[in-house]
Amino acid sequence: GSGREMLVPLITGQTPSIGGSVAVDDTEIENYSPKSALNAGMAFLSADRYSQGVIAIQSVRTNLTLSDVKRNWNTFRLDHKAEKVESEDWITKLDVKTPTSETPIGSLSGGNQQKVLLARWLQTESDVWLLDEPTRGVDVASKLTIHEQLRELRDLGACLLIVSSELEELTALCDRILVVSNRKVVATFESGQWSNEQLLAEMFSAHRGQRAVNH
Repeated sequence: GSGREMLVPLITGQTPSIGGSVAVDDTEIENYSPKSALNAGMAFLSADRYSQGVIAIQSVRTNLTLSDVKRNWNTFRLDHKAEKVESEDWITKLDVKTPTSETPIGSLSGGNQQKVLLARWLQTESDVWLLDEPTRGVDVASKLTIHEQLRELRDLGACLLIVSSELEELTALCDRILVVSNRKVVATFESGQWSNEQLLAEMFSAHRGQRAVNH
């Protein structure tokens, strides 16, 4: 009931809003929609990869190159050989466990599916990343690989907004943590000014306060 799960869909235009605005590099995005968010340089990783990420019956190659098919467009058709080379490069880089790039992505483990989705956006070289539970349901090795890539993005100057229910993930990756309760920011912590105990205290005090109001 915090409302944090609504943040990324609102910012990326997937959920219609009744107010507010979104700007990238001080330029407000007009006619807001997922398409305009992508055109503004945003990348989006959904919390639900099964319904909003992977196309299970399609190959790893297709899923990985889906974010920008124009890149491999050759005159009047897709250059599948170029797609294959590109996808296999990312499979190697992110250590995706798959028999081949033509294997249906639905047969891969959750962690390997998530790495493919991450690669889909990495090749777009986006400036703004919105990551909703980026390591939910993945194995430890995949989580480490994903975190490594996110740190690399951060160090290269990309802006990352991460929504996560895992405190260890937030404290490992973030420069600032906002605690959200009842669709409002109730506390803000800068890097080096937080502890797990402080974060938990804010989360539960806000939750207790809301329960008291509801009762």
